[in-house]
Amino acid sequence: MTQLLSNYPTKALVISHSSRSSFRRCARIFEFSKLYGDRDDRSEAFAGDVGNALHRGFQEYLISKDEKQAVLKFLMAYPTEIEYNDPRNSPRSLEASYATLQELIRSPIVDEYELVKIKTRFGDERPAIEVPFAIEIIGSPFPIPVYFVGFIDAILFSKIKKTYMVDDIKTTRLSLLDMSARYEFDEQTVPYGIILEQVLGHEIGEFDVSYLSAYIDLLEPRVRLYPFTKNTGHINDWYVGLCDDIGRMWRYYKNEFWPRATNGDTCLAFNRACYFLEYCSFRDPSVLSRMINGIIRDENKLFHDDQEPWIMTKLQYVEALK
Repeated sequence: MTQLLSNYPTKALVISHSSRSSFRRCARIFEFSKLYGDRDDRSEAFAGDVGNALHRGFQEYLISKDEKQAVLKFLMAYPTEIEYNDPRNSPRSLEASYATLQELIRSPIVDEYELVKIKTRFGDERPAIEVPFAIEIIGSPFPIPVYFVGFIDAILFSKIKKTYMVDDIKTTRLSLLDMSARYEFDEQTVPYGIILEQVLGHEIGEFDVSYLSAYIDLLEPRVRLYPFTKNTGHINDWYVGLCDDIGRMWRYYKNEFWPRATNGDTCLAFNRACYFLEYCSFRDPSVLSRMINGIIRDENKLFHDDQEPWIMTKLQYVEALK
């Protein structure tokens, strides 16, 4: 498609589960984070950094079954330098996070499932950990390429059921004993079924997904697996919703008007003001482009860290809801 003139500098629209969720909450957050390039001075929140450290450690254990290596990976990623900047960080202290990693390592999932290896589009074989994927949405109304991207935390094989399962690791401080309502209709793992078909090389009518929830605590860390079965109906629901979102994004894009959230609670997160609050009074994309001064990625660079997707596929855009 011939690119139309646009005041937005981005060369590709790259959507993820988290950015799509942000769009549903506040279209302006999506505009700021996706259409003006990457900011090189942004830093993750402490809670996110701790979650990343636990991911690194447990994923290393899934690969190597070496506890020392897992602890080392966790310690290297843990945000020690900012832990004491805020007393509210104490529930996710190094000690509490280490205790939670030990609980993850000793969870039944390690014995009941084994990590699989997959063949990437580059022709090599790799452990199915942090699998980057991209789905190109072809035929969209946008004058730039549109992609849906993500990372699969792990693809596992059940030793009992002899079936594959895609898993997402979640760290939390919510003390609920049963988190199933939080995950049952969460759509993050639904498009993983499309990627699983690519990995297996054939269509699948249904597939297993799971959320491995880890409650971070020093004295009583808890780990629980929440498994669900998804089917083509779930994938269809996800794709109709995605196309509907892309249609709305296109209307905002061409009119250069992205609505703000209607509830001011959205402007606060983790006891902090929205990162983009200072820009929200401005509407002109050419002005915002100069203010934000983001780093514009090449249209083929789909991830912030320049990783290449291991698995790629295409889906046709449809005007789902007229």
